[in-house]
Amino acid sequence: MTAKELFDEVKPLWEKYDLSKAETHLKHLSAGARNDIENKKEAGYYQFLACLVNYLRPIQVVELGGAMGASALMMLSSLPKESRLYSITLAEENLEFSFVKETYPNFVPVVGDDLTLTSWPKDLDLHQTDLWFFDSEHTLRQLSAEYKFYKKYFKKGCVILLDDIRINEEMWQMWTTWGGDKFDASVYLHHSGFGIVVW
Repeated sequence: MTAKELFDEVKPLWEKYDLSKAETHLKHLSAGARNDIENKKEAGYYQFLACLVNYLRPIQVVELGGAMGASALMMLSSLPKESRLYSITLAEENLEFSFVKETYPNFVPVVGDDLTLTSWPKDLDLHQTDLWFFDSEHTLRQLSAEYKFYKKYFKKGCVILLDDIRINEEMWQMWTTWGGDKFDASVYLHHSGFGIVVW
């Protein structure tokens, strides 16, 4: 399946998605984060994440740049109980994953540098990742380093998401050189860019 075909499969689910399905997971969001999640025209990728996870039923998800946990919560809202989401973010003055107040047995939050392998739990096999979400620092330096670091773990058929690929010239430059089958879903999912890759 190509990235465009994948998007076309999930798009109807996203268009009719009922956010109330995720409501129990969103109780602790800030007003700004809730507005982002509700605003499908400007930041539709949040609801798309929930639909994509429901469609793919990935066993293992890895998110780079988890921040306060809004994206993680949307993925957790439809992630199968037997699956696992690993999300990493840098320390942010105790704000890291601050929206995630409930306990999720299938969620592993990590505070650390995503370019340091020892930041991850020892039992994590990155080769087994079905869905990747790159949403850390939006610079050519950072994304290039992450691509070089994680590319060896991308298995055939895995899906890779990149947020904010149009936020600046550097991010767009990196997107154009990214491998795999790509689809730019920016016009649908995020005013500052959103890319889908099938490896």
